[in-house]
Amino acid sequence: MRDWIHTDLLAICLVAVLTPAMVLFAGFDGNALQAALGLLFVFIAPGYAVVSILIPSTHTQGLTRGGMNPTEVSFVERLLIAVGLSVAIVPSIGVVLHFSPWGIEPDIFLLVTGIITLLVSIGAIVRRAQLERSLQFELTGLSDPFGGMFTNARSDREVYLNVLFVSGMILAVAGIGTAVAMSGGGEQFTEFYVQSGDPVTGEQVASGYPTNMTVGEQSEFVVGITNQEHGTEEYTVVVELQRLRDGEVVEITRIDQFSATVAHGETVERPVTLEPETTGESLRLSYQLYRGQPPEGLSVEQAYRHTYLWVDVSADDGL
Repeated sequence: MRDWIHTDLLAICLVAVLTPAMVLFAGFDGNALQAALGLLFVFIAPGYAVVSILIPSTHTQGLTRGGMNPTEVSFVERLLIAVGLSVAIVPSIGVVLHFSPWGIEPDIFLLVTGIITLLVSIGAIVRRAQLERSLQFELTGLSDPFGGMFTNARSDREVYLNVLFVSGMILAVAGIGTAVAMSGGGEQFTEFYVQSGDPVTGEQVASGYPTNMTVGEQSEFVVGITNQEHGTEEYTVVVELQRLRDGEVVEITRIDQFSATVAHGETVERPVTLEPETTGESLRLSYQLYRGQPPEGLSVEQAYRHTYLWVDVSADDGL
C-alpha cells in the first residue's frame, strides 16, 4: 500500500460532495463558505479533475525538434488549464441538461456537476496510483509551485507573463467574490398567490375564480406564500371585501387575518372561506401580505404584496 495521499484530488472530491450538499440541505444564503466553495465548484474542480486524469504524472511528453522530451507541468499550470476546462465543461453540462427530461433545474445541475466531478476525480486517483511513486504528481506546498513560476522562468518575458497570470487570477477571484458578496445571496422576493378549486378536477388552480356570489354562500380560496428572502420571515395576511366609489374605498368588511412564519424556500398555504354579507357589484376581494405585523390604519398601498379579485354579490332570493 502506498503511503502517498492524493491531497489535491481528495480536496476536489470534498468540494464536489460538500457544495451540492450545503445548498440542497441548508439552502443558499450567500455566506462566505458557500461563496468560496461555489467558486471552486464551478471554476476549478471539474477542470482540475479532468487535468489530473489526463496528466497523472509530474511530467508530460512534449514534441520538440530533438524528439519527445518530458515537460514538467506545475501546479499553477494545472490550475490555469483547470480554469479553462471548467469554463468549457460547466456550460456543456447545462446544455445537455437543458435537452434532457430533467431540464436545467439548479438542484439537478448541482447534483450532476458534483457527480461527474467526483467520478472523474476518483478515476484520476486510480490512474495516478498506477504510476511509480516517483512519477506521481505531488502537491507538497503552495510556496514551491507558485514561487517556481518566477525562479524557474527561462526568460524575463516568461516572468512578466507569469506575473500577469497570477495578477489576473487574483483580480478575477476578488471580482467574483465581491460580486457574490454584493448580490446578497441572489434575488430576494416573496411569492404571494391565491388559488381556487377547479370545478371539474377539484384541484387548486390560479384561474377560474368564482366571480358571482350570493349572500350567505360560502366560497373557499387558498392563499399561498413562498419565501425567497434568504431568511425566515414573519408574515401577516389580511383578507378584505371592499366597496369602491370613484376609485376610493368607502366600505371594508374584514374576512380573515392570520400570521405565518415561513422559512427560506418554504411554501405555506392556508384556506380562506368567504361568506359575504354585503351585496353589490364590482366589489374588490383584497388579499394583502405584510412583513411582520401590519401597521395601524393599514391600506393596500402599505402592503408588501397585494392581489385582488372583482366579485359581484347578490341577495339570496330564497330569503
